[in-house]
Amino acid sequence: VHLCVCLSLCDSTVNQGSQLDPEGERRGVKRPHSERGRGYYEFKEEINYNRAKSPEPEPEMEEEEEELDEEQVRLDSYNCDLHFEVAAGGLGGQPLFWERFPLLWSGCRVTHGVSQGQVGFEAKLVKNLEVQGLPPDTPDTQVLRLGWSVDASSFQLGEDELSFGFDSRGKKVSGGQVEDFGEPFTESDVIGCYVSFSDSEVELSFQKNGVPLGVAFRLGRTPLGDSALFPHVLCRNCTVALNLGHEGAPWHPPPPGYTALASLAPQERIRAPLPPKSKQDCEVLLMVGMPGAGKTHWARSHMTQNPERRYNLLGTRTVLDCMKVPSPTAPTQREQVLQQATQCLSQLIRVAARRRRNYILDQANVYSSAQRRKLLRFGGFRRRAVVLCPPDEEWKRRLSELQKEEGEEVPEISLLKVKVSFSLPQCGDILEEVLFPELARPEAERLLSGYKEEARRLLPAPPRRKKSRARNRKGPPPP
Repeated sequence: VHLCVCLSLCDSTVNQGSQLDPEGERRGVKRPHSERGRGYYEFKEEINYNRAKSPEPEPEMEEEEEELDEEQVRLDSYNCDLHFEVAAGGLGGQPLFWERFPLLWSGCRVTHGVSQGQVGFEAKLVKNLEVQGLPPDTPDTQVLRLGWSVDASSFQLGEDELSFGFDSRGKKVSGGQVEDFGEPFTESDVIGCYVSFSDSEVELSFQKNGVPLGVAFRLGRTPLGDSALFPHVLCRNCTVALNLGHEGAPWHPPPPGYTALASLAPQERIRAPLPPKSKQDCEVLLMVGMPGAGKTHWARSHMTQNPERRYNLLGTRTVLDCMKVPSPTAPTQREQVLQQATQCLSQLIRVAARRRRNYILDQANVYSSAQRRKLLRFGGFRRRAVVLCPPDEEWKRRLSELQKEEGEEVPEISLLKVKVSFSLPQCGDILEEVLFPELARPEAERLLSGYKEEARRLLPAPPRRKKSRARNRKGPPPP
């Protein structure tokens, strides 16, 4: 539902000549920066799929993973953002895309959690990574956030309820609420993170280089229920190392009575769910639909109804949520953020196809070439498409609500260009099933036929392109 919010497609910046191409793009005329919304860059990426001249992509090779002992306590390569890189051995990591996409915050949980006793772990900020290309006034360029969260929460530590973090700015964060706590920390500092369970409440405390900082969070047992709390790290342009208790001795003495997580008896730890055993056990759902049709709403509802599938939702909005950038005031800054988000999403799709997880690709996906090129990467997965085609009046109502929510209006000419480009996916060699949760295929085909007829009638016809002079130049007369 969030995709293509401001589909200002009519003014691409490629080539010269101010004319419409076959997809309806006007060449050679730049749209003002202030009019370029998130949808502009989302759809621009999709057009790149449509214009691609390179051979169709081969399926991505599955990443080689270390042989894992299910009882080993370590950072969990299945329970993390796709853009978090777990180091060999599982006791450290950093953002995967820190050089190219330095706005990202990348999170990862540990394989095991606890729901009783007094338990802790230590984390060291090993190195702040020097990034290039950000405006000099960009806040919080390098941040490490540490703490605890329940398994059902986001990988973005501190942004959900039952997700609790303390970070290097000297802030504590939970439920998206930021408050001053403790003091800042930097390279080589060691932060101890501790949880204490009693019959009535849970306390989360921290210490810096062995010096207690106090209790940061105190909550009743009722909100937590039977859920375990898992150690959790969130990095922005920095490298972290963990001491979970494997080394025998802590880096700094813990508070009296606390035990390192890895030193607990196996029955006192709770293992997070394991990844699927093979790609054949994984699936990818490709959302297809007009802007405002309800794709994201359907995807999130499907995720809620099927929690055991542990879907990763891949869309521009989810990438922007990982950037946590205050609304830029300058159009050029806003454009940079949006452009980075859509380019990052393209890279994440490639990473996703190499990892055994379940995915929902939450984009417009109206070009048949874009549908095919994305799905080809997911060789071995079960591949299905979900087409959201509500009746026309209902679509207009949803689109109106979306525009009010996001404060941006979709230009009519942009909607016409989406309509004329819309291709329904077909079952075949790369798609084993196409679902139509709203209008069935026959009704959807009739609706889109009307949309295409309307768009062709209202869109300006592209002027005939002039033939190249070189092509028209006559050769020398025959001897």
